[in-house]
Amino acid sequence: MKDILKAVIDTNVLVSAVLMPGPSFRILYHWHQEDFALIITKPIFQEYARVLLREKFHLPVSIVNDILSEIHKKSHWVKPRLRLKVVYEDESDNRFLEAAVSGKADYIVTQDKHLLILKKFEDISIITPVEFLKQLR
Repeated sequence: MKDILKAVIDTNVLVSAVLMPGPSFRILYHWHQEDFALIITKPIFQEYARVLLREKFHLPVSIVNDILSEIHKKSHWVKPRLRLKVVYEDESDNRFLEAAVSGKADYIVTQDKHLLILKKFEDISIITPVEFLKQLR
């Protein structure tokens, strides 16, 4: 049996999934179906919570809590042992690289140009939601 894919999902993909149908939503559906493992760290989880609770998204706290509870329970948690400084334009993007390295992820899925420009980091492919969906097929 083939090993399950492991991915780190950037916050922008999660927000897109929650706010509108489309590729990001389909990625969360595949995760819920256990078609891949979601790698997560405490800093990423905290960023998910902070961003989803922004007033501009008008998401009810109960919905955000349900989403976060599901992520908390069903994700593969890792604790990065190294602190990377690869992306200088947005230092917080480095948390996704750290999670991917620590969790031996196959992919980082993002819409962030600072990460996408890297294309690869170590053996980890950095791709868009549309590209990731193609990998899941």
